[in-house]
Amino acid sequence: MARSPVDVSCPLLAHEPSSSSPSSSSYSESWYLPRRYIMVLLCFLGLVLCYSYRVILSVAIIVMNEEYGWSSEVHGLVLSSFFWGYIITQMPAGFLCDKFGGKNVLGAGIALAGAFTIITPFTASSLPLLLLCRCMTGIVEGVAYPTVHWLMARWAHENERSRFVTLVWSGGYIGTVVSMYVSPLIIVRTSWPYLFYGSGALGILWGIIWFIMAASSPSEHRFIRKSEVDYLSINSVDDDHNTTLSSTSSSSSRATGLHDFLLLLRSVHSWAIITNHFGSNWGFYILLTWLPTYMNNVLHFDMSKSVFLSVLPFLTMAVTSTIGGFVADRLLTWGIANNNSKESISINTYDTHQHDQQQQRQQRQVDALAFRKTVVRKVFGCMGLTIAAGSLVAVNYVHSANVVVACVIIALGGTGLSLSG
Repeated sequence: MARSPVDVSCPLLAHEPSSSSPSSSSYSESWYLPRRYIMVLLCFLGLVLCYSYRVILSVAIIVMNEEYGWSSEVHGLVLSSFFWGYIITQMPAGFLCDKFGGKNVLGAGIALAGAFTIITPFTASSLPLLLLCRCMTGIVEGVAYPTVHWLMARWAHENERSRFVTLVWSGGYIGTVVSMYVSPLIIVRTSWPYLFYGSGALGILWGIIWFIMAASSPSEHRFIRKSEVDYLSINSVDDDHNTTLSSTSSSSSRATGLHDFLLLLRSVHSWAIITNHFGSNWGFYILLTWLPTYMNNVLHFDMSKSVFLSVLPFLTMAVTSTIGGFVADRLLTWGIANNNSKESISINTYDTHQHDQQQQRQQRQVDALAFRKTVVRKVFGCMGLTIAAGSLVAVNYVHSANVVVACVIIALGGTGLSLSG
């Protein structure tokens, strides 16, 4: 099937007056907020909470070690227990989204993670219970990132996808920054359990708002305009197709799903993305989990007095990931709108020959855009991870605490850039 011409225009839905509507409703008509923006904001806040669940333990464990007399082995065991569960639900999350909808999967995952976070302090006196609680937190939170991508495939127009995805992902880094900054202050003024009570309660509150305002796809949203649904219909995801598959025999559906999965495993492009993601996560999660302990025990920073230094690496990552997304989208669409306007054909002189020429120009534009996407993704992915790898290697050869912090800042900044790849 021939692909439709690339549409790079973006309707200004935030200001869309209707001449046919009564004057009394003109205000509400003019100030319509695109629902995809609301979805991006809610997903952003959801990832803020996801990372707060992780970071508060990385900070609180310094005090918990002293309170419970844990060894360094137990220290590492407690920090890693979250990831025992986190890895379990990464792959099943996509299947859960197809069956129950991304709205339900993400909402339940983050809200339940909030509930487990609240009960964490009550299990701290028993190491097996604490490990089980953190593992369960990881299991329910593990659906977050796959589900966010599932949702963005439906809610982000292809010309907005880089900036939307990086904006949503930056929620994790903002959550890290806020938690790193606030956690030592809360511990000094109150006690460490309040980190878990507050973060968990916010997660449950977010879940309530999410189930009221979110939807799995534009066509399912109760308060969306048809113009926005039409604008997002260019996305390649076809929910009706999924519905058709689900209505067929279960054996046929399973066979189709298995066939698609095997195709992914045989694709060199899939393994390139997996390798990119593995590399960025390897460095990021080591720093996310161990940086507070490293700064406290090795660099001898007082976390309550060096808050800015502890959050600066993750703040840099949030900034570079967001800027990288906007730059990547700009590189993808740069010059296309102007070419369209220059090559427009007057309807008065329209004939078959001009129609064929226009179709050829449009196909060349589609091919050029596909090539440009490949180049942009590769450049950002390779450049970002190269910067991160070089900076982390340099940490082993420097002896100044300030230079070490600078290397970590550069490493996370590069990791943020790689997300646009």
